Amino acid sequence: MLLVGSGAVLTYFLRFRGLQDAANVAALISLGFAAVPLLTSRRLWRQISPGFSAVASNPQQVTLAQQTLAALILAQWRSEAAVRQLDDPAPLAVRWRLTELAVMDHPSHITRLDRLRFDGCTDSIDELVREFRNLRYHRLVILGESGMGKTTLAVLMLRELLEHPDPGEPVPVLLSLSSWDPATERLHAWLARRLKEDYPALRATEFGSDAPGTLVAQRKILPVLDGLDELPERVRTQVLITLNATMTTADSMILTCRTSAYQSAVAAPEGDILTGGAVIEPQRADP
Repeated sequence: MLLVGSGAVLTYFLRFRGLQDAANVAALISLGFAAVPLLTSRRLWRQISPGFSAVASNPQQVTLAQQTLAALILAQWRSEAAVRQLDDPAPLAVRWRLTELAVMDHPSHITRLDRLRFDGCTDSIDELVREFRNLRYHRLVILGESGMGKTTLAVLMLRELLEHPDPGEPVPVLLSLSSWDPATERLHAWLARRLKEDYPALRATEFGSDAPGTLVAQRKILPVLDGLDELPERVRTQVLITLNATMTTADSMILTCRTSAYQSAVAAPEGDILTGGAVIEPQRADP
């Protein structure tokens, strides 16, 4: 349309106004065409490649974003705990202990203490969180069959971590693993995407241009990954492989899964345990 219009204008001036006027108009048109890329390139680049235009937030913005995220998540899960009646009148007293199944890393990779221990009850959640903080890498796998309270324990631990944080601790964020395919999306990209989708307040300009990505990159969040068993069997194994390949010594994590599904993922030909992670199960309750 621009070319046709310009051609028509030039034809008019050349025919009715003379060669000099046509040359002047042609010069103006050429300047206009030269300005188009300058005016549109920035917008187009942002549209076709938004990830490359993002700049990491500065330290003050990261701190503010982390504090805001912690407040949002605490309010969210306090409300959710009330809906689920987790405190009505008190959390159900389920005792958790280290698994005896062959699905856990060597104790020396899990704890700095002389002996690995992890024992506690959901009605004393502060004790379980203390055990979690004693783990070398703060990695925990919560096993149990359907209805045994895996997600409930994860929610209670998340709330306790937020209500009584240690200095410098990452913010726990509960995410359903059903929305991640490790074959098509990298772990950190998925975590950042979910933060953007679930907590849109982080998009505010006061946190910088890419607060979610910066929080993930700087290990300012503690992923609480719920429902490994909800993924297809082949994907469960790939998730464990990807987690181990991606995590550094600075990465902490809580993972929930049905016992049988986790055993299958670990026992698969290419399977693996969660490196440095303690694995706990509920103690069966009597009637």
